[in-house]
Amino acid sequence: MDFSTRDFETVLPECGNATIISINDLNEMGIYVSLIEFDNIEGLLLFSEVSRRRIRSMAKLIKIGKKEIVSIIRVDTDKSYIDVSKRQITDIETNYMRKKRKFGKITNLISNNISRFLCLNFEETRLRWVWQLGRKYCHVIKAFKVVSKFKKYLITSIDLTNREVEVFSDNIKQKISDNSLRIEVEFEMLSFSSNGVDILKNVILGIKKNPLFLNIQCKSLVTPRYFVCLLGKSKKKTIKVIIAFLKSISNKILTEKGIFQIFKISIN
Repeated sequence: MDFSTRDFETVLPECGNATIISINDLNEMGIYVSLIEFDNIEGLLLFSEVSRRRIRSMAKLIKIGKKEIVSIIRVDTDKSYIDVSKRQITDIETNYMRKKRKFGKITNLISNNISRFLCLNFEETRLRWVWQLGRKYCHVIKAFKVVSKFKKYLITSIDLTNREVEVFSDNIKQKISDNSLRIEVEFEMLSFSSNGVDILKNVILGIKKNPLFLNIQCKSLVTPRYFVCLLGKSKKKTIKVIIAFLKSISNKILTEKGIFQIFKISIN
């Protein structure tokens, strides 16, 4: 069974949108690429649109098979000619595309599994489920999260068998079963007292006794650097708890005339 990789209901992209490409070939005409989100249809990246900087060696900058984030600058709907630009893409669009592509992979995987279980053509699955959900919630991943959270099927415009709904719901639960947020923080704390090591230990142990902070994992990396981690389902509450924990440590250390400094924060 042949599975497509088209992430959108529209067959061709729109000018001005960002997308992700795979570089296929390089010759005197330009760089031939595949638009991954649009069923790998072919596009052209002109040499003048590769970079704003002066390029000494195009072969060193452009690697066959490499994935790049580009902007759509020209679409000929009659001949299906698509021109893309790497030099016109912004950092904001690049970060957005990385996140969007991650969601696209999840929706493709779920649609793929549904098609296999029900022995359906991939495009048929898209027509019956994915595109309708996309129209209603702007992006299919939003609809999948709603289904996973409320255990409720959202589309009533078509008749589905109980088996089809069951397979659909089971696949979503498997792939979007854990919506938890993970926050990791690396920080450094110092105490210049003669019993500084004991003070640092007692600060963490004392604060950890608070029921609010029981789920926070804390360990020493290389003294005086420490690492804390917290998992939670609500982004707002999880961030609030980790901030309260770090504030408590900071206040205690500063009271002891020590130093507290955060080095790294990551949210996944």
